[in-house]
This record gives sequence, C-alpha cells and structure tokens, in this order.
Amino acid sequence: MPLNDPPLPTNLVDGAPAHTSVHNATNTRVNLVAAAVDGHEVDTTNVHGIPDTTVLVTTSALTSGLAGKLDTSAAPELIRDTMGAALAAGTNVTITANDPGDTITIAATGGGAAGAVYGQVPRSGGYLAALTLTPGTAALVAQQARCTEVVLSATATADRIGIEVTAGGAGSTIGLAIYNSDSTGMPGTLVLDAGTVDASTTGFKEIAISQILGAGTYWLAALYVTGTAPTVRQSQNFPARSSAFAQSDLQGVIHSVIRGSLSSFPSPFPGSSTGTAGPRVYLRFA
Repeated sequence: MPLNDPPLPTNLVDGAPAHTSVHNATNTRVNLVAAAVDGHEVDTTNVHGIPDTTVLVTTSALTSGLAGKLDTSAAPELIRDTMGAALAAGTNVTITANDPGDTITIAATGGGAAGAVYGQVPRSGGYLAALTLTPGTAALVAQQARCTEVVLSATATADRIGIEVTAGGAGSTIGLAIYNSDSTGMPGTLVLDAGTVDASTTGFKEIAISQILGAGTYWLAALYVTGTAPTVRQSQNFPARSSAFAQSDLQGVIHSVIRGSLSSFPSPFPGSSTGTAGPRVYLRFA
C-alpha cells in the first residue's frame, strides 16, 4: 500500500499552510530590524533558508514616513526649562529664567571694583603684592600715605599683611591698610586698618589679620608718621595689563596713589595725586 505524505497543517485563521504563516511572521520581524539600518542592504533570509527580496531602508525614507507624526514645537521650551533647572548659582551669581521671554539670564557681582582686567591668583600660604618688573627701594615720606593696587582673581581670606624694611629709621613705625577700589578705579572706602609695624630695624614686618576679600581690585596702603624715615621695598616699572602696550607706554599710568598730611588712614581715601611707584605692601592668604 503506497505511503502518502501527510497533509501539511493549515493555519486555523486563514487556511494557509502553517509554515507560510511562520515564514511571513519571520519576514515581518526581519524587515523591522532592517528599518533600523541606514543605507545598508539587509538579506532577510527566512527560516527555511530561502532568500527573500533584499530590502534597502534609508534615513530619508524613515523621515518621510514619520513626517507629521511627531510634534517638536515644544522641544525648545523643554530644553530651556531643563537648563534653567540644571544650572546652579554660585557665590555672587544669580540665575533668572524668564519663561515668557524664553531667556535665561546669568548675572555676577563681587567685591572690589569694576575695571579689573587681569587677576592675580591667591594661593594658600602664598604672598601677593602689586605687580612689578624691577622692584626697587625708596625712603618713605612722613605723613604720606601711598597705595598700590592688586587685582584678585578669586575670593580668598588674607591672614597676613606686611612690608619689607630695607633700612630702618630710628623710632619709626609704618601703618598698613587695605582699600576698596571705587567706580573710577581709585582707592575708595577703607576695608581694613591693620595697625602698625616696627620700622626701626630691617626685615620683613607683618601683621596677622583675617580679612575676606572678593575677586576684584584693591589698594594696599602704607603710612609713615613719625621718627626717622625708613626705606622700604617698592614696586616700580609696573608691567602693562596688555601685551599690546610697550614699556614706554607706562609713563604716567596710574599704579600708585599718594596723599600727604595724614596721621591715620581716612575713609574714603581723599582726592590725591598719582605716581608710577609705591611701597610694596604684601598680602598672605590662608
């Protein structure tokens, strides 16, 4: 009795052979994978090892297919809201998100005064003074306060203020102080009157302080009142604030501010004359 092949099972839904349904389902899954490949040919071989038609899917085809199906109009607003929430304000910094105006404003304020062009970096245990190309020495004038400027690049706490006496004066002392810089770039209000150091002998003389200074410009002042005039280290031939300036351009540039007929440090610093050299007062930072 001849043996006949048993009939192939059929799909209960559409009556098609079961292997055809499996084949079609497999092709559907493969074609979906192919849609994720940009500009590459994908061989969608079916489960029976019979190669199907090669499918080529491109970005342009996907884009055109999705056109009108995604609403991106809210994306800019979402980005601004995310940025506004993620930004963190630091010391003396404010962040303002203006939702109706679609803007984010970042503003900064700080100690010192406007006009800071460069900044010296305060380091723990390090000293700063007015920048100079060739330090020199000079005798102080009685009752004359002289200020030289420093520009701090960051907030820091000064724990020492000092001056180097290169030739002592009998019975003399030197007062040391810190001034803010005003809106015109000149010494303004008194930040700290640190007291006096003995100037009757040579050496580096300093006073312990604890003064927080924000980033910005400050003026360091020295005042000799009585006794024999001491000689101190001074800043002179100040470097230009821009490489575009030649040394000859520095003549007459204000780096030292002078006021006579004083017995103590006034606040604010009074109108005064200017110069290009001054006592080298140092700050040390904690």
